[in-house]
Amino acid sequence: MSEGDKLPDSNHFSRYCSGATIHTDGSVDPSAFKLRILKGGKKEDKASVNWAEYHTTDMDDAIDDIWKIIKRVKRPSVDDNSVMALLNVGGTISHVAENSPDKRQLEVRHHPNDRNLSHSGIHNLELDDEIVLELIVQTIKKTYPNCP
Repeated sequence: MSEGDKLPDSNHFSRYCSGATIHTDGSVDPSAFKLRILKGGKKEDKASVNWAEYHTTDMDDAIDDIWKIIKRVKRPSVDDNSVMALLNVGGTISHVAENSPDKRQLEVRHHPNDRNLSHSGIHNLELDDEIVLELIVQTIKKTYPNCP
């Protein structure tokens, strides 16, 4: 798969969710998927995620590999209460398209880099997308706690 290619609908992606975005009941707050304003005032063009099947088709093993990458790349900012959320590409895209007021067509595309070959992104998000973010969170298949 090349830079910018869409991930297959049958595949999965994960999103690192900081402890600040995890509710006391363990559920993920929609803000975990929110685009951020970068230095200089420019907004992110995608929400960073990782392509699980890049590593292996066993999701538990794939998430273990992704945690290792996240801890290496984000080193000081990974907190003990953070989780990795696992979502299905096609399920998330179709749920948002069917239920968002604007029938939003999200795309999950591969954006590998030297530090993270499974790096990907959720495209077609906007800064204040509360409804779309809530719909994304509704499609979380499983969360994996941060393990030392």
